[in-house]
Amino acid sequence: MLQKVQQAQGDDFNRQYAQLQLDGHQKTVALFESYAQNGDNAQLKQFAQQTLPTLRDHLQQITQIHKDIAGSGRTGQNQPGQTGQQFLTQEQPGQWRVTKLTGLNVYNDKNERIGDINEVLINRDGKAEAVVIGAGGFLGLGEHDVAVPFNSLQWSMNARTGPTGTGGATTAPASPPTGNTVAPAGNTVANRPAGANDAGRSYPDHAVLPNASKDQLQNAPQFRYSNAR
Repeated sequence: MLQKVQQAQGDDFNRQYAQLQLDGHQKTVALFESYAQNGDNAQLKQFAQQTLPTLRDHLQQITQIHKDIAGSGRTGQNQPGQTGQQFLTQEQPGQWRVTKLTGLNVYNDKNERIGDINEVLINRDGKAEAVVIGAGGFLGLGEHDVAVPFNSLQWSMNARTGPTGTGGATTAPASPPTGNTVAPAGNTVANRPAGANDAGRSYPDHAVLPNASKDQLQNAPQFRYSNAR
């Protein structure tokens, strides 16, 4: 990524740099939000909770910078531009923002947390093909990346009920959007606490990978990104 930015110039450099900063801040906020909720070390959990406001403030700043660089006109119905190009002006029902999926916790059908989503892989037609799940590790370090087909996950629009690992009930997962087409990137992930009001939410609260365990994911083949990432 550094080499790619170093080769860019002018406005192209600004766009790439702002995108990298946005991605990095989104992943950082998602990581701290997850540990602030589910962390097993009291001191680190407190640190994550205390640091989150600053991280969210930084994320808000880079989000605005990114929007300013990218320009306006990406928010309703399709509208023709001066060149005849169609522009979306509002997120439609059934469309999910990729940035809302990255960072979501992944559970098995026993309500045990087995990892979190690090990346969503799409093809050139915009169809989501696979999800990269990070298993194991500590605070993002030493994670084992495993890629599974997008359709192998079940998506729940509602917050979980019951503590992790105790076999607590999980709300029935919702079906993925038709065609699994993901919407353009937007704001950061929001891993909300269980019991939060889910009315009107437009993205999943968590994902379920049935018949899987953390050990199985850690022993699965390592997913490796292309050198051109």
